[in-house]
Amino acid sequence: MNNTPETIHEALALFGADYLDDNSVMSGNKAWIAPVIYDGEGNPYVVTDERKYGGDIYHLLATAGAELASKHTQLVIYTCGWAAPVGEDEDDMIAPSEHPKRIRVGLLVMATNTGLTGSAMKKQGDPELLIVGDEAKGALADAITDLWA
Repeated sequence: MNNTPETIHEALALFGADYLDDNSVMSGNKAWIAPVIYDGEGNPYVVTDERKYGGDIYHLLATAGAELASKHTQLVIYTCGWAAPVGEDEDDMIAPSEHPKRIRVGLLVMATNTGLTGSAMKKQGDPELLIVGDEAKGALADAITDLWA
């Protein structure tokens, strides 16, 4: 299947409904990474029997992520933790878990071997699923982009 930003967003909307809820965001579920495949009708699926779990997302990406990326063209990554606003003031240098405006979030990132990425984020207590394209920046975005480098 040829991916476009639109197909990535559609898949994330489906996966977000399945995997991002207040229970998963608050429980601190382990991070996981899994391949994404499409059926004959173009519907995306997480290959759950190949899903790999880990406590530290960066270690998981460097080990299981590298292994899965060598075998698959698309992956979805789940993690949860603390998020905080950036670019507002001097609090940017504070770890999200220590930031006075911190909030629990669940995050799904879908990435392809062609460099397309998208993410879906769910904030604790907010029913809205925020889906964005390639705007992600930072260490996690770099680690995901580097999977196929």
